[in-house]
Amino acid sequence: MNTGFRRIAIFLAAAAVSTSAIFTLWSDASSITLVFYRMLFASLIILPFLLIGCRKELRSLKLRDLILCIISGFVLAIHFAAYFESLRFTSITSSLVLVDTSVFFIAAIMLIFFREKISVKGWIAIMITFGGVVVIALNDFHSGNNSLYGDILALIGSVMFAGYAVIGRRQRSRMSTTVYTFIVYLSAALTALLVCISVGDEIICDTADLLCALGMAVFCTILGHSVFNWGLKYEKTSFIAVSSLLEPVFGSVLGFLVFSEIPATLIIIGSLIVLFGVYLFSANTEPELSE
Repeated sequence: MNTGFRRIAIFLAAAAVSTSAIFTLWSDASSITLVFYRMLFASLIILPFLLIGCRKELRSLKLRDLILCIISGFVLAIHFAAYFESLRFTSITSSLVLVDTSVFFIAAIMLIFFREKISVKGWIAIMITFGGVVVIALNDFHSGNNSLYGDILALIGSVMFAGYAVIGRRQRSRMSTTVYTFIVYLSAALTALLVCISVGDEIICDTADLLCALGMAVFCTILGHSVFNWGLKYEKTSFIAVSSLLEPVFGSVLGFLVFSEIPATLIIIGSLIVLFGVYLFSANTEPELSE
């Protein structure tokens, strides 16, 4: 697959991930319960492919790699829980955008610890995108304490996603997408289950909630995060992170179509700035390696 088609696949993955907001608002289950079932279903979907094609890789898996995958799953579970809970206090668009400020944490970590450099034009694109984030966040600043609380939760999700992406970049150079995602998703499911038990959340869900979790597993996880993880082998981590900034744009469209949630003027302006920043970054970033 050439660079153009691969990047289109990554952009479409951002669209798939953005549907998580819709499934979350459709469900009455708690945030952490949704995380548990979403990651459990995703693990079960991957399991047959793992058993058929990856037995040799599993047998040769090193302990350090296994531990890092488990940590990645733990961080991913916290990311999802914070993000889902934020949707109950702030708008779909604001939550998506603030979660996606992870691009700055990722860029800093990759530069300091992994020497993954970003061009001057790339940094300009990131700052333009950040400008869009600020514009959208301003929409919620004066809309009440609950919205601000939701924004804080979204930022916590952002930090957690940065950790997940950085670990993924390292591990994807050493592991297949199937093995890596299975261990990470299973770890995330077990983390969510332990949290559910410790806080006394109801694990038994009705059919509608289970269907929402299944939809998230298929669209958001398999067609979304798994594609991001696949792309980490060929693209810089910062490119994947910047591409994920398309989520609020897709999310605002879905929010309008499904819930008639009309984006405020500041959100529309901010989303357009984000779109331009993503385009600029993509045009000025070379892939990490050829497929």
